[in-house]
Amino acid sequence: MPVEHWCVLDTDVVIERLRGKSPMFGLVDRLVEEGSRLAYSPITKIEVLAGMRPDEIDSVASLFRSMTALPVTDDIVEKSGDLLRRFAKSHGLLLADAVIAATALSQQALLLTLNRKHFAPLSPPLRLHEAEDKPSQVAERSPQWGKKGKGGKKGKGGK
Repeated sequence: MPVEHWCVLDTDVVIERLRGKSPMFGLVDRLVEEGSRLAYSPITKIEVLAGMRPDEIDSVASLFRSMTALPVTDDIVEKSGDLLRRFAKSHGLLLADAVIAATALSQQALLLTLNRKHFAPLSPPLRLHEAEDKPSQVAERSPQWGKKGKGGKKGKGGK
């Protein structure tokens, strides 16, 4: 049975959190204070691990420990395949985005993203929330949202 208050974080939100700069911080804090649980797809963790620098190992581990991994179930696999069949050619939907969207859909969760255009064709039924205009510094202290990562600089090819 789906949990009504899940918030699935897109990879871009996690990356910006690790860099310590995101207009999504205020929203995430507010959702956590209202009882939402932060979650991620294993695809998000794969993407972050693939692009992290050696000095980010501890901050990445800490952030992922502060959230819940939602496993890729057979239902998510089927939803992902359906989304790709319907939107890959017409809207350029990629496999990773399809799995992240299917994960949010399977839990009836809000998907937090900094790039609405990747997911816009799926909404509705996908529930999306884009970044707010101004960041909140409250997230820097929020234990539910992990610890501020090291660094903050963009690497080669960084988003």
